Amino acid sequence: QRHNHALIDRLVENIKDSEYYRITSSLKENERSSIFTITCDNLKELHRFLFDNKIYTACREGSVRIAVHLFNNVSDVAKLTEALELFEKQQVRKLAGKTY
Repeated sequence: QRHNHALIDRLVENIKDSEYYRITSSLKENERSSIFTITCDNLKELHRFLFDNKIYTACREGSVRIAVHLFNNVSDVAKLTEALELFEKQQVRKLAGKTY
């Protein structure tokens, strides 16, 4: 459990200040698990983007569900973080290109 929480803590540190992603899982010590969830405005697109980048998650109850386990490591978190950053940049560019 410590290993999983340490990886989730890294992920939280990497996205907690994002204006695009919202953490939907509880970070309270007594409510934590090995599942971490986030949401954003284009949830289904995010889920597909991660899948296309060979990052396998589930889309449930309005969030992307990220299950961390013993076979995951710091490089997995780095890959996920990079993918999330890239997706966010793409979405921001899309919004900037829209005219109202």
